[in-house]
Amino acid sequence: MSKYIILGHENPDNDSIVSGYLLEKLMKRLGYDVEFVIPDEAISEENIMLANYCGLDPTSYQKEIPNDPSIKYILVDHHERIVPREIVAIIDHHPTDKDISCKYYQNERACSTSCLIAKDRERFFSLDDLKMTCLSAMVDTAAFHSNKTVVRDYLWVRSLCAKYGFNYEELMTTSMCPTDISDIEKASINGLKKHDLAGHKVASSFLHLPSPTANQEEINQMIEHLKTYIKEEGYDLFAFIVHDITNFKSTLYKIREDSIDTVQYDEYTSRGTRIIPELTEELKTYQKKKTTNS
Repeated sequence: MSKYIILGHENPDNDSIVSGYLLEKLMKRLGYDVEFVIPDEAISEENIMLANYCGLDPTSYQKEIPNDPSIKYILVDHHERIVPREIVAIIDHHPTDKDISCKYYQNERACSTSCLIAKDRERFFSLDDLKMTCLSAMVDTAAFHSNKTVVRDYLWVRSLCAKYGFNYEELMTTSMCPTDISDIEKASINGLKKHDLAGHKVASSFLHLPSPTANQEEINQMIEHLKTYIKEEGYDLFAFIVHDITNFKSTLYKIREDSIDTVQYDEYTSRGTRIIPELTEELKTYQKKKTTNS
């Protein structure tokens, strides 16, 4: 029997962690030899706290990927991680126009990847597992104000809370925890993700703040830090997203070495569902113009 390793994305967030945990548990119950691994050296304090709230210790999964040629890989909550051998399955909820080919590929709109794994399979999971699935959906949609929210998932989460007695309001409050910005450099790369968009090297991060206006000075310091960061790391663009979790609006700072463009959104705007696809199209257009002019 093949050995399977489940991997979330780099710099794992709550959904990446919970999805990996849930899929490992599901596959083990179905008789597979499988292990969820977090090969990243660090997990943010925020994501450790969110997992701990539901009885999960994500640090227990931190280890190197086993060096075994028979291992096959499964990716959850993303589709881009580079692995040493065959990827046999991907479960994700982030839209992409990339041509992805593997034996099993599920990519559909959902509040979270954990919803895709747990929905209709409640019998395989404990109450704590289902509670963390509810929390993960709330975190990934900033308590359902994100434009990535899928109504059927929202209703499913509400039904789970009612059925099993989960404190819905407490889960909502926990899911909306603000980002700690006391360390400017650390906060500036909160939720860091790396992207290849139309041949451009792009990175992104985000903040959750109750009042971004009150923290504009700190935001400006982070932007200045990121201008240096992209130069040192060789990025073409950094997408720095600031979410207002009081008024449920978002601001995107498109940072380059020599310029900053700002986009205001009148809703809590998903990085994966809207911002990254928009940047992809923008960079494709830029590339076409550059090719035509040359």
